[in-house]
Amino acid sequence: MMRKRRTLLLSSLLSGMNVLLACGERPSTARGLIWSVTRNGATIHFVPTIHKSPAKLGVPAALTKTLESAHVLAVELDVLDQETAAISAQCDRVAALKLPYVELEPGIQDELDGMLSKVNGGVSLKAQHPFVQASYVSSHVIQSWPLAHGLDYQLVVQAKKRDTPVVALESACEWFNTMVEVASRLSAPEAKLLVREAVTEASSANSTWLVLTLIRAWETGDSASFERTIHDWQRRSPALSRFLLAQYASRNATMQRRILALHRTNLPLVVAVGALHMWGPNGLPELFRRDGWSSAIG
Repeated sequence: MMRKRRTLLLSSLLSGMNVLLACGERPSTARGLIWSVTRNGATIHFVPTIHKSPAKLGVPAALTKTLESAHVLAVELDVLDQETAAISAQCDRVAALKLPYVELEPGIQDELDGMLSKVNGGVSLKAQHPFVQASYVSSHVIQSWPLAHGLDYQLVVQAKKRDTPVVALESACEWFNTMVEVASRLSAPEAKLLVREAVTEASSANSTWLVLTLIRAWETGDSASFERTIHDWQRRSPALSRFLLAQYASRNATMQRRILALHRTNLPLVVAVGALHMWGPNGLPELFRRDGWSSAIG
């Protein structure tokens, strides 16, 4: 049964890669997704982004046009800012030291150790927190994809070419501190389950499947498929998805306050944030809807 599941997963991954390699360099074929939230005649455009991709994501013409009319591009982090990258790495190391201790069952730790020995840089993490180890192993394929292929990178490049101000909605340290805060609320059994699921994601390539499927849905402008994929991920990894979505809930509340502060300038605003910030009861569109804004996908 497990072999059949992995065969089906591999087939899905290969299918996703073929689609990306076929259309990733043709911007005119990409439809993309854009949310618009409106209130009292004012509109804010939201773009769910994919941070990394194995092939360069095409920027749809509609999105380029929307960005051309924007006076500000708001992003999670400015991916072209070298200082941000350096601070991010430093905060990552500090946050890892603050994670609550968790002792894994020998079998799970042995499996994790075996995976670490097979990926580049994995051996150097053997003294790190198990969740850091599992996260690294499960995402190492994604992390190897060029940052320049991601949508965030391309939008920031376009904005800076037009001298459009790029504003970060959070700092790297805020992001990592939120992760530690959410992790500190976990009980010991919850922490063990979280790491166990992360190890399972690594062994099944579930993280890679998730991103490739989201990319395919984004390329075709299929919001229903996007949502189904996220729900499927939640079913596959309930503890891990709860942990990550709890972080998004906290981060989104902060982002909303900063977006509204930017909006008070009454200048056209485009907000480009990771796709998972856009879905669910604590997604950004829903937070704005509760504040009296109407929301639509264009």
